[in-house]
Amino acid sequence: MFCGAACILLLSLVAHASAHYIFPILKVNGRDTGVWEYVRKTNNWENEDFYPLRAYGSNDMRCYNTEVPNHKALTYNVDIEDTLAFKVWAWNASDNIFHKSVSNVYMARVPEDTDIDDFSGDGKVWFKIHEISAELDSETGMLVFPSTGLTEVEFTLPRALPEGKYLLRVEVIALHYVKRSGAEWYIGCAQIDVANPGGDGVPGPLVSFPGAYSGTEPGLLVEVSEPATEAYIQPGPALWPGNP
Repeated sequence: MFCGAACILLLSLVAHASAHYIFPILKVNGRDTGVWEYVRKTNNWENEDFYPLRAYGSNDMRCYNTEVPNHKALTYNVDIEDTLAFKVWAWNASDNIFHKSVSNVYMARVPEDTDIDDFSGDGKVWFKIHEISAELDSETGMLVFPSTGLTEVEFTLPRALPEGKYLLRVEVIALHYVKRSGAEWYIGCAQIDVANPGGDGVPGPLVSFPGAYSGTEPGLLVEVSEPATEAYIQPGPALWPGNP
């Protein structure tokens, strides 16, 4: 059957919508927890296409949940040895990170005198513990994106991480439309309580959301469909390795 210009446009829009995703499930040592059980519901949790965040200067850069403030997530007690992951739900059959993307995982420690449910993550409190950057293929000159195709973003906690309650934040930054409409952020925040044994490190550098990104970083402006002229620079602060 012939598919004209209007048909092709419709198919393109459907494919684009189906590529959006959320992170409603925290995994611990390979086991799924409940949907939105330990992860705060995001503004797009019941939207028909899981629309992303593009306003990197808004308070939604923290946990993307300003429209669902009454949802109360539980707090998972984790061991410093645990392997954690955010599981992808997408509007495509494979439930994976469809776009050419890079990923980061941040943490923010909840003040001792604050209930974790009341902590929004404001101020310079966030530090990066994990990243999946882009790699330059020396043969083709094109950037390769290891985040693309992942069904979960998996990581471990830094061994020197102090005990306490934390917001655990994943972000996937999609770069396929940077020249047209800018980067797209896909965000999720889980609530965890870290103990056994916990460390005595000093996490940093600390950044705020909004504020961690200016929008002018080379890694947010790169044209992914053209050969790269230099190695990719991951946006955001340096990693805190936190390993004694």
